[in-house]
Amino acid sequence: YDLLPEQAERMATSTLRPGASLRRAIQVFGSVIAISLFLKKLLLRKGDVAPCKHCQRTLVMNGKEAPYDATKELPKAVRQFYRRPLPDVGGAVVAFASKRGRELFQEALAKGYLRCFFPLIQQFRTQDEPAYCGVSTLAMVLNALSVDPGRLWKGPWRWYSEEMLDCCRPLDYIQTNGLTFDEWNCLAVCNGVKTRGIRASESSVEEFRKHIKEACVEGGEAPTKTSEEIKNRVKTSYDA
Repeated sequence: YDLLPEQAERMATSTLRPGASLRRAIQVFGSVIAISLFLKKLLLRKGDVAPCKHCQRTLVMNGKEAPYDATKELPKAVRQFYRRPLPDVGGAVVAFASKRGRELFQEALAKGYLRCFFPLIQQFRTQDEPAYCGVSTLAMVLNALSVDPGRLWKGPWRWYSEEMLDCCRPLDYIQTNGLTFDEWNCLAVCNGVKTRGIRASESSVEEFRKHIKEACVEGGEAPTKTSEEIKNRVKTSYDA
């Protein structure tokens, strides 16, 4: 175009004005983002992968990636629940973390009835399988008693975990069927501890409480055994 001198001067000044190029770049960048979001929505309508907005994960369903949805329900045929309420039996079952549970804990601690609690709570673990209650309990007890398994757990560490307790029954059997009372005792003996199994039919509530008291009390209030004899014992109530 044939421009007058003053027009050419104004155009040159406008083109070289500081910040003009930056503003133009921002405008272009904003347009690109808007187009990208539009295309993403368009693709999602066609059923493409939608990552979780929190962790960007996707699920694979039926061989194809599908949007990750943490709230997606399982098939209705699968019976499911998140936790379960404690049975209401007139206050006889108390939640450990409840106000009443904390009161009972403080009372027991003050009276010296929590001697074996602390070695056990240091080794507390939740079971890896629904039927692993027996092996999980035994792993806790063996570690609480400082029993050396004599074999490696992971790396250089010798430690008990559920997968190491496969002596009397293979783990795939235990995973499906669990352990009976006798099998649990057998597994404990196989791992170097002495057991004495007492069935409910062979005992009484009073005798059961006596044995629990011997294992839990501090200061020799009730035990008939010496403190050294009792120190390395853990009583386990196992409902098979």
